[in-house]
Amino acid sequence: MTLAHKNGLRLEYATAEDAEAIAPLFALSFHDHAYFRRMLPDTTESRSAWANVFQFACKDPYTICLKITDDKTGKIISHGRWVKPKEQIKAEQPGHEEERWSALDPYLDAETADALFGSFAKNRQEMMEERRHYYMELLMTAGEFKGRGAGGMILEYGTALADEEQVECYIDASPAGRPLYERHGFVFTKQEKLPMDYHYNFGIREPKAGKKEKK
Repeated sequence: MTLAHKNGLRLEYATAEDAEAIAPLFALSFHDHAYFRRMLPDTTESRSAWANVFQFACKDPYTICLKITDDKTGKIISHGRWVKPKEQIKAEQPGHEEERWSALDPYLDAETADALFGSFAKNRQEMMEERRHYYMELLMTAGEFKGRGAGGMILEYGTALADEEQVECYIDASPAGRPLYERHGFVFTKQEKLPMDYHYNFGIREPKAGKKEKK
């Protein structure tokens, strides 16, 4: 099912069958920076672990797994995951559960990974508290395809859902990704310094007015 199609790119739901094609995207998207090359080296084993993480996410009813396919090559060149809001105010907000990412543990560098994932959990809790929100958990685009609008298509899908429900969106963004998110309405109010003099950004997008939250 095609959700959007522009600039020779197709946005569709991703399924477990896409796991092997999506697994290399972390390195192709983030390994232009030494922080991520150290945090998770690109090996056959780490790609297999990424495939397992993706398959776990596909089974989660709270997670919307998306992919962008390039018409010309037929390759999946971008992958994004939106985590839906919790159903009840007092329920725990889903996303970044420990078992969700545990397949990567044997291949992660402890210093860089613990600092990064710890900052995700801490800042999301501090900034969002118990408010219902959509969480842009992960967005990866192969380097050679960046700038063609793939990431924007994935962001537009989730932000439209948030506008429909009149809830906020939350993001933890790399320095390279921050400008894209700002173009889609995210406002960054926090930044945290990580090992290797690396910084991560944390922001919120307010819903566009005009629609009432679904009960």
